[in-house]
Amino acid sequence: MKNLLLLAVLFLTAAHSVPSDAPAPAPESLHFDVLRVYPPIAPTRAELVSAQTLPDLNPHFKSEWIRSYISTSVSTLQNGKLKTDFGNSELLTPKQKAAILSADIGSEVRVSIKYIPENNLRHNEPKEMHFSFVQEPEHEAAFPGGKEKLLQYLKTNAIDKIPDGTFEGYDLATIGFSINERGMVTDVQAHVPFKNPQIDELLIAAVGSMPKWKPGQYANGKKVKQDFVFIVGNMRNCVLNTLNIRRDT
Repeated sequence: MKNLLLLAVLFLTAAHSVPSDAPAPAPESLHFDVLRVYPPIAPTRAELVSAQTLPDLNPHFKSEWIRSYISTSVSTLQNGKLKTDFGNSELLTPKQKAAILSADIGSEVRVSIKYIPENNLRHNEPKEMHFSFVQEPEHEAAFPGGKEKLLQYLKTNAIDKIPDGTFEGYDLATIGFSINERGMVTDVQAHVPFKNPQIDELLIAAVGSMPKWKPGQYANGKKVKQDFVFIVGNMRNCVLNTLNIRRDT
């Protein structure tokens, strides 16, 4: 029994004894990511197929702001020709719905609403509201080898070159860029300049030197330009609220 107690004491002593020259715990790694920046309204094909009302097309649309509808219109391109279909409520008419689904791939759909607003005034003047959207392509632009290879590239060419302690607290750097129809990196710039311009230059250089991507494209093969952002630092920084990096669903 005494031997067991002695072994227990020795074990606890060894477990809690740390040499004064022992290395400090490694600091938490610097967070970074690349995210898609979406248009304000970015419906997928599936969402358009299931859409029955104006709010289904636009998640920011507020039906409660409208007392009554005067007219609605949906304008689309059909084989390169402009076509407008009309309605008189938040419900899409069969013609409006069909026009949206048959619109030229990658073309803009424009919606206009004339209405009487909902407020406390006895005599309301008619108002107009407009919004537009382009259907999201089925395939998003992709870095060669996928997301894991992209992050590995950025770690090697940017993150590992940032001195320890550069990012503190809520520090954040955001580098916006686009992938055009040919898969080339374009429009590289700092959304919000970092406190150290040299860090911005390092990140911009890494992004601008990325290899050719596979561009975003529709199911029919039509290629499109898409926007992205390279984020480094604290993901809880309020600056991220200015970027539409999450789709409204």
